[in-house]
Amino acid sequence: MVLTTTDGVELVGDRIGPPDAPLGAVVAHPHPLYGGDRHSPVVTAIWESLGAGGVRALRVDFRGAGASSGRHDHGQGERADLAAAAGMLHEEAPRRPLWFVGYSFGALVASRCDHLALAGWALIAPPLGFPTGSASETAEVPAAGRDDRPTLVVSARHDQFCSPETAAEVLRNWHGVDQVILESADHFLHGSLRSVADLVTGLVTDTIR
Repeated sequence: MVLTTTDGVELVGDRIGPPDAPLGAVVAHPHPLYGGDRHSPVVTAIWESLGAGGVRALRVDFRGAGASSGRHDHGQGERADLAAAAGMLHEEAPRRPLWFVGYSFGALVASRCDHLALAGWALIAPPLGFPTGSASETAEVPAAGRDDRPTLVVSARHDQFCSPETAAEVLRNWHGVDQVILESADHFLHGSLRSVADLVTGLVTDTIR
């Protein structure tokens, strides 16, 4: 599947789950300059779990990653990538609530994206404080923390890039946030993929219960 962003970048992605599903989710992958793409084990586990849970889930390679065109844009153009993905899901079912789900770099990008149908965010091991744009953009409260729509932040106790305590300090200025700490995990979530996938799927599907 190929979709095109507003600035003409062609993104390659995959959809899972029934086209008429009552919920949609865009799943964003880790940093492409460090090997991240839509086939990341964390992304795949969440994407497959969402599909199995009856959610229409879409994962795409960011610009410059995998088979997508364009060049890596340090979190700026990547927002247009997620907007295009959300737009595709919204066109399929305009009344369907959507979620942005991101892991690592993808979580940072997702946190700064919004959509008229967006119900909430699930941010997995976000390296909060890591710059994805100008210093002012990095310091400001992103879309995920500006209102009371639910935001799940999953922190790993042994995260090499952002400790749970560092994340909690950043999150003090956010609204509507629930931080969950995985005690035995590090940033790469080895051994915790099922726990994370179940946690995200449960949160998203609770939207319609």
